[in-house]
Amino acid sequence: MRVPNFQYIDASRVLNLLEYLEVVHKTPYVTPDLTSLLLNCLTKLKLNEKIEKYVGDPSCDFLEPETAIKVFRRGGMSKHAYQLAQKHELYGSALQILLEDVRDPSKEDLYNTLEKAIQGDNAEMVLKRYGHALVSLLCQMDAKSTGIGRN
Repeated sequence: MRVPNFQYIDASRVLNLLEYLEVVHKTPYVTPDLTSLLLNCLTKLKLNEKIEKYVGDPSCDFLEPETAIKVFRRGGMSKHAYQLAQKHELYGSALQILLEDVRDPSKEDLYNTLEKAIQGDNAEMVLKRYGHALVSLLCQMDAKSTGIGRN
């Protein structure tokens, strides 16, 4: 996927671009690149209310979840990426976000997401891909909770 670049856009025009992109996203002409550009505008401008609206609104079906998750992760908005992955049942992506992006994920989130991710035929692939990171993280969490390894 081509990543839209902001370096040539005048800062005063970003709001105009955002307005245009929101209108385009109500038409059938939307593309992953336009979605990526819209989300990049929102994250650059830190418009969390609009991001929450797009992530939480079930009638907002123009967002391509994979594209949005990538943009949110790149923009340091792991919470939104995780919410979107859960909403669209992309549990492998949700697990990856918890393991790679979230500083201290809760055990409950890890276990629930892992349980959903390994259902069906995905178990072997998920455990091969994330098993080592999961075991390491859970060992660290247990060491913190029991005080092992502290001086």
